[in-house]
Amino acid sequence: MDAHGSLAAGVQNQADAAWKNLLAILADADMGVQHLVKITTYLLDAKNLPAVNAVRKEYLDEHRPAATLVVVKELARPEWLFEIEATAFKED
Repeated sequence: MDAHGSLAAGVQNQADAAWKNLLAILADADMGVQHLVKITTYLLDAKNLPAVNAVRKEYLDEHRPAATLVVVKELARPEWLFEIEATAFKED
């Protein structure tokens, strides 16, 4: 969802919004994608993986954190097609 609570249509647009949100959270903690150590991707339909991976590549570029893909029956809200969970680490 964007800052106004709107949800984009389609899995690729939802993935793009989720990555933008994740980068904003990282930036607030003085971190970037290089601090991501683990990502879990949740999809309703495995056929959407190529679209989600394309968006992921845009944001991660060459960084390759550990990753898990989980195909689920549903997410917390019925209109959600995609969700990511991330773990980041930064030394003091």
